[in-house]
Amino acid sequence: MGIILLILYAIIIFAVGLIAVVLFIVSLFKKPTQNNSQQSLITSKTQDIEESQIEEISRAIELEPNNVENYKKRADIYIDQGKYDKAIADYSNAIELNPERAWYCAKYYAKRAELYIEIKEYEKAISDYSEAIELNPVDAGRYRSRANVYVELKEYNKAISDYSKFIEIYPKNYDAYCKRASVWIELGKIEEAKIDLRKAKKYVNDTEKEAQIQRTLDSLKSTKSKQKTTSSKSTTTSKKQVTVTVQNPDAKENNIKAEKYIENANSYENRKDYISAINEYTKAIELNPDNIAEIYVYRAQCCMEFGQYNNVVKDCTKAIEKTKMYNSTAYYTRGLAYQKLNEKEKAKEDFKQALSIKPDDVTYKKAYDSLLKESSSKINIENCTRADILSLDGFNAEKAERFIKDRDNGKMWYDIDTFVQDFGLQPHEMVMIQDRIKFPDKPKNRYGRKIDI
Repeated sequence: MGIILLILYAIIIFAVGLIAVVLFIVSLFKKPTQNNSQQSLITSKTQDIEESQIEEISRAIELEPNNVENYKKRADIYIDQGKYDKAIADYSNAIELNPERAWYCAKYYAKRAELYIEIKEYEKAISDYSEAIELNPVDAGRYRSRANVYVELKEYNKAISDYSKFIEIYPKNYDAYCKRASVWIELGKIEEAKIDLRKAKKYVNDTEKEAQIQRTLDSLKSTKSKQKTTSSKSTTTSKKQVTVTVQNPDAKENNIKAEKYIENANSYENRKDYISAINEYTKAIELNPDNIAEIYVYRAQCCMEFGQYNNVVKDCTKAIEKTKMYNSTAYYTRGLAYQKLNEKEKAKEDFKQALSIKPDDVTYKKAYDSLLKESSSKINIENCTRADILSLDGFNAEKAERFIKDRDNGKMWYDIDTFVQDFGLQPHEMVMIQDRIKFPDKPKNRYGRKIDI
């Protein structure tokens, strides 16, 4: 009897334990369901709020159809919802309502370009980035963005051009060098890719990324340029091609040597051994000047340390010729040399060019303003001549005539913002003129009435 009771007791304990385990397992499955329900409820509430905001903004647009800010707000909500077509439509309306305000229009074109990328309409994205660049050419980021789209379209030469423009404005951006290097590799120009990767390695501040760049460089050591391979394959076609083939090994060897000289020069420059750096840069330039235009600027900067100002002018001029208008560092460095040579007008023009490329650069602005104070006094808006107004950046004959006419009719300007907006000047033009103009004090309001005695 005792044994039977013991067996029954064991069975009961086992059954209770089994039920507990089953209930625990069931509870595990129920919790995610509850969490999913809560998450769905939160998502639903968020969507309801967004739809409510869209309805509210849409009503505001009906009341004020020319209010650009409302289109932008609604577009941003559409973007959060992934409704890119509707967001594109709203930014299109914003663009149409801002034909005269180039700065804002450029922003809207760039934003719409991003949306076209989301829906993989790359040609339209290119068109919008191009519009944005034309309206505001000093925003370097749009060159890089357009370059990224060119890569998607496999238009590698155009991508190289845009990355190069960005690098000229921001010459220490390691990521841009990496991106351009990847395009060089696609084009089979391995030596150019190596040069860019070495530049990237010089400017990167992350140890892990530096190691990654070095691994890429190591992987390229045994890689030959596609173009060079192509040339060697066609040696029997003509006498001219045979000559090119014979020269290719020397060109490759020269490129390798040039890279080494550049590395040495960078090392000497970091240690402020400028004479040795100049010598290394010179060796690199003599070997391969067409592929390393920026080295002219680096050598020029070293020459500044020893008062070789004419050499600075020569090197910076070569760099500018190779990179057109985008090398702000070359313009600024040449401006410093002209200043030392007492050629103030040339220096002022170079500082102005540098500032037009990078309008937010404090160093460029300080140098330009310093020469302006030396060369000219401020233009008084109240009594200046047509010639005075024409000397300001952004003013042509038509705008100067309108200024004179408006002032003669009693109109007056009391601050730079109103003046710039009234004449449709660009941000970089405002930077140029804001310290050259003297505005009158705004008249104070007078209350009460005049009493004749």
